Amino acid sequence: MPESIFCSFNDVAAEQRSSGAVGFYVAQQNTGILEVSFDPSKSLNDSLSVVATTIAGTQPQWLKAHNDKIYSISRTGFPTNSSTSGGIFVFLRPHSPATEGESLTLQDAETSNGQGGVHCDVSPDGKTLAAANIEASTMAIYPLAEDGSISEATYRFQYTLDQPGPGADDSQSEPFPHESAFDPTGKFLVVPARGEDRVHIYFVACAEKVNQLEDIVVPLGTGPRHTAFRQSATGQTFFYILGELDNTIRVYSVEYGQASSAISFTLHQTISTLGPNLPPTAPDRVNLASEFVFTADGNFAYACNRNTSSRDSDTFVIYSLKDTKSANHLTYLSIDKTLGKIPRHFALSSDPNNKYLAIANEYSNDLIVFERDQQSGLMKEIKGHLSLGDANPVARNGPACILWK
Repeated sequence: MPESIFCSFNDVAAEQRSSGAVGFYVAQQNTGILEVSFDPSKSLNDSLSVVATTIAGTQPQWLKAHNDKIYSISRTGFPTNSSTSGGIFVFLRPHSPATEGESLTLQDAETSNGQGGVHCDVSPDGKTLAAANIEASTMAIYPLAEDGSISEATYRFQYTLDQPGPGADDSQSEPFPHESAFDPTGKFLVVPARGEDRVHIYFVACAEKVNQLEDIVVPLGTGPRHTAFRQSATGQTFFYILGELDNTIRVYSVEYGQASSAISFTLHQTISTLGPNLPPTAPDRVNLASEFVFTADGNFAYACNRNTSSRDSDTFVIYSLKDTKSANHLTYLSIDKTLGKIPRHFALSSDPNNKYLAIANEYSNDLIVFERDQQSGLMKEIKGHLSLGDANPVARNGPACILWK
């Protein structure tokens, strides 16, 4: 995207919900990790408020919760501002709601092993962390101790590109890995590389034993940005690839082989994020898909879009979802406005019904919370709006990630 365009953790979470605490954390690039309270009984402009701020390196990009820890990754400036490497930070989360001035407690920190720390994930057993660095085109693997602290990286994978892809504005001039995410078993790791039009697959026996498997190759100009795994009620695992540059979601079924390191992906559907019956777009960076999420009940899915040619509000699309290995796995339902510019990330609330959808608009530098109709999947009304400062169309300034409590 052109930078100049405008406009156990479960136990802790249950304890906070039972005490009446509602809200989320935000990776705010020019400030740190914001703790935001949310009171849906209040008016639109009063329901959201920042109650705490935690320094988390230079330009925090992503947040991941595991048990009572929150892991974050910064884009650069670790360990000092003279460094171009990103940092990984481990914070202890308070067991009671924050009050004004309170913050997360820093437990540990480590280099992300490259410039442009953009995403990190923790394996389900809490023993391994993976981090992707977009500018350096690297991915690193780290062992985690029982207390959640990070050891030095055991692996550092460097990606290279034989020739640039067709994406405009240098969007595919380098490999640009945008995510490093574990599957539900924790034995496999996926790394979508926007510039390569590939998703790298790894078998992770443990942090000290990682093997690279065969890549998933997508059409040139797809620009894979983020992925998601989902297990259906029948036990089938599905895998989704969000194409940032061609504005698509690709739906795969996943099969695990008898050998512990055997996994295969079968493509069933490619669907646009921009509206019904649309083909993949050219990788011209006019529209850029940013995120994909699905509801806990497996009935609905949502994808977010960024338009770089207009100052008008951006959009998110709503799909119904069926547990079928078919070309109608996702079905377009509707498209809504994000009421802001450049929705970098959005997330469903962590209650069983996913009652709310929160959107982080990066360039308009604000947060929007919608109430969701659980039967139709559509939005009912806006329940919160919070400005985090002036809009900034140049610097990485606004919110990059939302993590619900």
